[in-house]
Amino acid sequence: MADFAKNFLYLIMVISILRLLSPSKEYDKYIKFFISLLLVVSILAPILTIVKKGEFSSLLNDSYVRIDTFESQINEGVIDTDSLIIDEYKNKLNDSINGIIKKKYYIDSKVSVRINEDQNSDMYGDIKEIDITLNENDIKKKDKIKSYLSKTYLVDLNNINIKTGSVG
Repeated sequence: MADFAKNFLYLIMVISILRLLSPSKEYDKYIKFFISLLLVVSILAPILTIVKKGEFSSLLNDSYVRIDTFESQINEGVIDTDSLIIDEYKNKLNDSINGIIKKKYYIDSKVSVRINEDQNSDMYGDIKEIDITLNENDIKKKDKIKSYLSKTYLVDLNNINIKTGSVG
C-alpha cells in the first residue's frame, strides 16, 4: 500500500511537469488524455495485482464453499433451521433490551431472554422471562427498568429478574 501511495505521488509530479512543459494549447487535449490514461492505470494496478494473485478469487471460492457446505448440512438435516431461527431471535431480543437499557438508563447490562418455543402454541415467540444482570451501583434503577420492559415487551413484572453481578 505504501508503494501504491509513493507511485501515485510520483505520477502526480510527472503530470504537473508535463502540464507545465506543454508547448501550446493545441496539444492540451492530448496531454489530458494521456494523463487520464495514466491515472486510470495507476488506480487499477493494485486491484489487478490482487486479482492476478488469486487472493480475490480464493476469497470468493471460500465463501461459496462455506455457503454450499451450510446448505448441504441444512438439506441433510444436520443443522436444525428452527433452532437457528430461535437462537437468532433470542440474540436480537437480548441485543435490543441491552440497547434500551444502555440508551435510556446509561447502564451496562447482561440480558438473557427465554421465549415460548412451542410452535403449536398461540404464544409462540412471546417472551416468557427476562434475566438481567446489572453492576452493583446500578441496581437502584431496577424498578424503573422492570416497569419499562414490562410495558414495552408485555412481560409480567414477576417474570423480569434483575440481579447484580459481573456485566463486563
